[in-house]
Amino acid sequence: MLTSAEGGKVHIVDVGKTSKGAFMTMGDSWLTTQVYDFISGTGSQVALDPFAGQGDMLRVLEEKLGLSVMGLDIDESIGRWETNDSLKSLTDWEVVANSQSRNNKVNPIVVTNPPFLSNYSAKRKSLMSEVGHYFDSEKGLTDLYMVALTRCLESFENVVAIVPETFVSSSYPKNRCRAITILEDNPFEDTTFPICVTCWSKSTEGNPTVYIGEEEAGRLDHLWGYRINPEKDTAIKFNQPNGRIGLRAVDGHNPSSRIGFMPAEKLGYDRASIKDSSRLMTYIEISAVLEGDIPRLTSLANEILEGVRRNSHDVVLSGFKGNNKEGKRRRRLDYELARGILERALSEGNSYQSGRNTVPLGS
Repeated sequence: MLTSAEGGKVHIVDVGKTSKGAFMTMGDSWLTTQVYDFISGTGSQVALDPFAGQGDMLRVLEEKLGLSVMGLDIDESIGRWETNDSLKSLTDWEVVANSQSRNNKVNPIVVTNPPFLSNYSAKRKSLMSEVGHYFDSEKGLTDLYMVALTRCLESFENVVAIVPETFVSSSYPKNRCRAITILEDNPFEDTTFPICVTCWSKSTEGNPTVYIGEEEAGRLDHLWGYRINPEKDTAIKFNQPNGRIGLRAVDGHNPSSRIGFMPAEKLGYDRASIKDSSRLMTYIEISAVLEGDIPRLTSLANEILEGVRRNSHDVVLSGFKGNNKEGKRRRRLDYELARGILERALSEGNSYQSGRNTVPLGS
């Protein structure tokens, strides 16, 4: 199947699996202490998974929490659940679940791993004929997981959902989100896609607590406050083949190979490979900076970057496929934040240089 019409790249795509977002959850690494406490704290005795697949998450809930379980799935060939297209509607199944819950005198909780597929990826993989009718760009529902999450939140009070880690920086409303757990352990058997576990309730403050695995990092608004938004008052050009500043914008598998700025000659990346779409390795040009000031500027930028990473627990950087050799999530630096860091480095560098009565870094 053609997966990149623009680049003419072709490889085999499992249309059924990809269009359904059918990446199965294995094991119980997703059931961290805080997720366990949230589920048990709701008092629910019934768990419903509207995208049940092989039932791996429900099996964990039966074994670890002793819950009664119900499953739904669009794939009738599974043969274990009622067939339902839960991306379209959960209204009928709210009636069924509530009927069962009244017998237990508690409300059901949804625990699910919904499908992940953005409208951009669907177009690139020629799958819009399969899934295009689900998206609603006017409401900001540009990924199948957003559609699924909306259906669950419309019908049920308490929800636990595994979603892409990009959810953290998305504009999807988080007013009912109580907790976000970024998982570095991979809960899937067939993908290394960065994910997080989200807990939702109607009775919440709307500023979720963020965890990295079992460790509490802080409230999302506080962590996001460490992100540096650029003023765009300096001409900083990315993806410039002749740029004098190099940027490794993604962590490597080796823990010592971290995101970093450097004089261009130290990056050693093929300049002919730089394109407008380059996002992992690039060259940057800031014409206002003198050649001799570049080592100082990049050193300052790296100090600021490390401070942002440390204070935000890396939450303001995008998750990247797979972990490094120490099992830590690899991260990618987006160019918006990179620009903000360079602007701050220029500002701090100018203050430093003017105090020394030397030539400023930029003007």
